[in-house]
Amino acid sequence: MDTASPHERPEFVAAATRAFLQITEVWQLTDVQRVSLLACALSESTITAWRAAPPPLMDWPTLQRVSLTVSIYEALARTFRRAPELHITWLTMPGDDGPFCGLSPLRFSIEGGADALAALRHYVDAMNGGIGISIGVGRLFVERTAPSPTSPAPCEGQRRAL
Repeated sequence: MDTASPHERPEFVAAATRAFLQITEVWQLTDVQRVSLLACALSESTITAWRAAPPPLMDWPTLQRVSLTVSIYEALARTFRRAPELHITWLTMPGDDGPFCGLSPLRFSIEGGADALAALRHYVDAMNGGIGISIGVGRLFVERTAPSPTSPAPCEGQRRAL
């Protein structure tokens, strides 16, 4: 029985790396954007090296972000199963709904780091009838879902509050 954590298992890390690279190709991300999406201390040259040979190990925070990316992709595939091309349109279109505050969901995730990536994951889960918005994302949604009559517009001045 293998008791190693997923980030210590080469076959798991290799599959996760391939999935991340394929998804971010579909999303037409640059290597700079890939590094930003992972919000970690990787360089563009590391992403290039991953294409040639996936790493044998991956630190846990990076693997979590890769997993979030795969989950977002899968949830969007479910949401837009009848019109798959709309998945990219939705992901890249600026919007004021949810936590996005005028940014596209993809740009929100790239600029907002790990918390924004998790918020997007919960948001797309909720689009599929899940409960992601009501749990797990803390202040990213609280101020945006129930503003008081005296509070400013939900996104006013909050984009950088991630």
